Amino acid sequence: MALLVERVVAKFFGTNCWIIAPSKGAECVVVDPGIGIPNLVSDIHERLNAFNLKPAAILITHGHLDHTFSVLPLTKSIPMRTFITGNDRFLLSDPLGALDSGGVSEQFLNAFGSENFYESSQSNVGYNFNASKSAACVIYVDRVQIFQGSLRLLEMIVDNGTVEYEVSVFGELGGLVQAIGNAKLEQLDFSAYDTQWTVANIKQSWEYATGVQVSGVTVTGYYPGSGLYFPLIDYGNLSVSKDDWDFRAMRPALYAKEIIDKIITNAGYTYDCDFFNSQLFRRLIIPNNQKSIRNFTSLGLKANADAATYTNVGNLS
Repeated sequence: MALLVERVVAKFFGTNCWIIAPSKGAECVVVDPGIGIPNLVSDIHERLNAFNLKPAAILITHGHLDHTFSVLPLTKSIPMRTFITGNDRFLLSDPLGALDSGGVSEQFLNAFGSENFYESSQSNVGYNFNASKSAACVIYVDRVQIFQGSLRLLEMIVDNGTVEYEVSVFGELGGLVQAIGNAKLEQLDFSAYDTQWTVANIKQSWEYATGVQVSGVTVTGYYPGSGLYFPLIDYGNLSVSKDDWDFRAMRPALYAKEIIDKIITNAGYTYDCDFFNSQLFRRLIIPNNQKSIRNFTSLGLKANADAATYTNVGNLS
């Protein structure tokens, strides 16, 4: 079987770049695009056009920069895949890894820069894909983020047309879900809202939420989303005709936003959510659902002792 083989000399080091195809006008592979003077890519394009060839891939025999230097600019001009042995893959992004410190090749690379191998400012996709570079990774389960970190491709396996990718992920495994863990709402600290259950405090919570005057100051449109609120809920046996209510029907309740804020803050996170900060959500409360309100006191027993004097009068007959 006859092959079309064209040589393009990479003049800086005098290495050979090969273009191999079954015939004119066919697909071809480019082997070892090294360092040209001034630009090997234009020389490769010239040979491709001369035979109407369509490059399908780049093959790298080994990872030294005199065989890989023009990979990135060539794939930018003609998008195609690049194949290199697994042991040398890291050299595409770290060409100094195969060089002795201070050698001629290292001096050349330092002079011209490593941007010919990888553009760090661009996304790690397409022609700029580099398997040795990690990519941002976020994992969701049931639309809940459980992981945020980085993903790195370890190996690609092609078997009878099926492609499998072996990857590893690094980061803060679990994230918010792990930080919350098995914590309970009762562990949150709401002691700042300890208050007396009085008619005055009940009315004041209504005034803050409805925008009427509080201590002579109008607070129109103010929905704090924090603190206590005393909603009117019919718990039973607290009204005769349902228009005269005992104050015990107004039990203390917390705003939903206050609870969410404390859950996230205690887990060491912050959030930015327009919905949580909307007036609609800030008015949402979580009512008290206990059967009865209990009164706790540190006073367990109070007993007053009376002093008495007893006199022994001897035996009684």
